[in-house]
Amino acid sequence: MPRQLPNILTIIRILLIPFIGYNILFGSMKTAFIQLVIAGATDALDGFLARRFKARTMLGAYLDPLADKLLIGITYIAITLRGLLPAWFVFIVVLRDLIIMGGISFMRMRAIKVIVAPSVLSKINTTFQILLVLFVMLNNMLATNLNSFVFISIGVILTTTVLSGVQYILWGQRVYASNK
Repeated sequence: MPRQLPNILTIIRILLIPFIGYNILFGSMKTAFIQLVIAGATDALDGFLARRFKARTMLGAYLDPLADKLLIGITYIAITLRGLLPAWFVFIVVLRDLIIMGGISFMRMRAIKVIVAPSVLSKINTTFQILLVLFVMLNNMLATNLNSFVFISIGVILTTTVLSGVQYILWGQRVYASNK
């Protein structure tokens, strides 16, 4: 197996993101749903391959979380523009990611070596974020009533977003203080 295969899968995921956003906004929700499932499968597969075949790379360490943030950000914004999620909620989700990326960028500009591994809480957060998008899309496509699940998911995501955001901020402060 080529060492770069996980990175190729991540790049495929990144390339799918504009199409997913476009299809949510202007195209077919069904097409966007299928593309999102493919993006999710590439995410799971690239992680599995990187671990299984010890094919972790520095490029992958940067690209994979970037792909996750872009996927969540673009899909949440597109779904909000369609009126399917509240804007205040999406603002909080996107703001947390911007704060984390800004903090990491700040430390790297200060020549502080930063290796970020997602916490368990952050993985739970991302999982629920993706599930929420899928259920909102299904709810829209099938005219079902998944509103209870959507409401509960928003509560779980708000909680994990705030807690994992605080967790990353405290971690960043410790890393920064230890490198002064």
